[in-house]
Amino acid sequence: MSKQTYSQGANYKHKKKNSTPSNYNGRIYNTIYLEHFKLSSPPFSITPDPAFFVPITQYEEAIAHLLFGLESSGIVVLTGSVGVGKTTTIRKFIKSSPKKTYISSIVATNYSSRDFLHAVCDSFSIPYDLDDDMSIKGMFDLISNFVMDLHNRGKRCLLLIDEAQSLSYDVFETIKTLTNLETDEKKLLQIVLVGVSELNQKLNSMELVSIEQRVIARYHLRNLEKDNIKEYINSRLSVAGGNPNIFSDDALSIIMSITKGSPRSINILCDHCMMAAYAKGFYIVDSSLVNTVYLEQEVNKVQSNVNTHAQRLNVTSTNIALARITGSLLSNKALFAMLGIFLFFISLLVWLMLPFFSDNIDNISIDNTTAIEQLTSRENNSTNDNFVNLEDIQISDISTDGTIDYSEGLAVDRIPSTPKEKLMSLWSDEISYNWPCDVEIADWYCHRINLQNTNSLWVHNIPVLIEWNSEEVALISANENFVTIWQDTQETQISREDFISTWSGTAYMVFPIPANFAYPLRLDDVNDFIYWIDERLSSLEGVNKSQYQNVYNAAFSQRVRSFQEDQRLGGNGRFFGIITYLRLQQLTNTQFIRLSRIE
Repeated sequence: MSKQTYSQGANYKHKKKNSTPSNYNGRIYNTIYLEHFKLSSPPFSITPDPAFFVPITQYEEAIAHLLFGLESSGIVVLTGSVGVGKTTTIRKFIKSSPKKTYISSIVATNYSSRDFLHAVCDSFSIPYDLDDDMSIKGMFDLISNFVMDLHNRGKRCLLLIDEAQSLSYDVFETIKTLTNLETDEKKLLQIVLVGVSELNQKLNSMELVSIEQRVIARYHLRNLEKDNIKEYINSRLSVAGGNPNIFSDDALSIIMSITKGSPRSINILCDHCMMAAYAKGFYIVDSSLVNTVYLEQEVNKVQSNVNTHAQRLNVTSTNIALARITGSLLSNKALFAMLGIFLFFISLLVWLMLPFFSDNIDNISIDNTTAIEQLTSRENNSTNDNFVNLEDIQISDISTDGTIDYSEGLAVDRIPSTPKEKLMSLWSDEISYNWPCDVEIADWYCHRINLQNTNSLWVHNIPVLIEWNSEEVALISANENFVTIWQDTQETQISREDFISTWSGTAYMVFPIPANFAYPLRLDDVNDFIYWIDERLSSLEGVNKSQYQNVYNAAFSQRVRSFQEDQRLGGNGRFFGIITYLRLQQLTNTQFIRLSRIE
């Protein structure tokens, strides 16, 4: 049985340059510029091809951690934000692993424990009868026999679980049981968990302490540093068989500024830039071309936002045209003619009122030239309120009295139109167009919890975004009898009993965070955020200190444990997690928003 690997799956062919394309917004196939730059394959495809693995230090260190996990007995965790290069790193690791290794992978979804074990059997090609309602123990026995057989033949067995943050707590318990498959000398199945940063948060929760204790190595991939951008881009161009110096140094600086070092964003932008260079007959991409491509992308986003708002209102100029056509077609009858005129004036009235309901959509020009001028003026600190500068999105640090000022910093002052915006508006009168769970926003934090019931909602005691009757709603308050949700721009009360009996699923909470916020913290950590925790704990303990500590030592752990026990949070003081943070804020900061005041 040989080592299982991913299929490369694509054979690229050169295409002749027949004519200059009229646009280069990324919708044209990126292979069209290959012949122009004398490339053998697309250098910036977002497909995670290990052939394009760039030997930057952090990626090599990540592979070293994975190889260490293969030789050891425990779980290895690899995390990183979306598009940072986790999958490419994994595929390179598979190619680098020893020959006597059987590696398989699954992508986590909302599995039950039984479904998860079925997926493991499928990934290892372990046969089982689909028509047989096999017990979970029966599935374990099949997997156990399989890995034991590999061990007897001198082979290692490794299971990679991608998107592991999506797994339920029950499935994590199943994974823990799989790690118990062992001989007297070694584990029979090594497990690697791959996911976004939320995976670490989940593993450090009190519910998964027993899993966390089995983790022997962690590595977190980050966006590329400025010094790595040139190496990354030039390396991919070289692998594709082209000139590694197509992008000028000033272009590289602009790319770093735009993408913040995200490999996927770099690939997309560079691909568009090479298409633009091909369209213009250039062989070098300079900063001017990068700016032009970026601004066109921004224009497309503006147009998309305008169209989205218009679709929400379900009002377009078509209403007026339809009224005119109706009146024209039925003009031979006076009654229908009057009806057509009536419809025309009603539609005209709605059209005239459109700016008052759509945030002045009509004031945003979708003409490319005008939009580019507006975007350029934004780069020059224009005061145009129709655009959001993400660099300006920030919330002030902790003030001298230890509280957080939530009143300043977000970019746009307006009425919330979606449940996400409503949730953010609870903390500030000014709302960002961006959602902290999708993009990183300075001084905001997003936390996702997967729930089987509402108990954890009341423990966290903070407004959340949930799905209710297949719609996204904001759960904004609760009392002994009712919960209040916000949907369709209005509040609705639901019986608390009905809500508890009918809802379970995923909840997203977003909230502002103080300076130096760090999560989670554990024994022996040294972090400036511990100053903040010490100050808050001291205030609850009635102790005045002249100096606070930043070391999570044994004595500090005992204080955290006492707080967790007093608040019935179930902790043992070894971890300072998100629930403990929220409860500490709720008890010491009157500005911190609660879901319920029920104690």
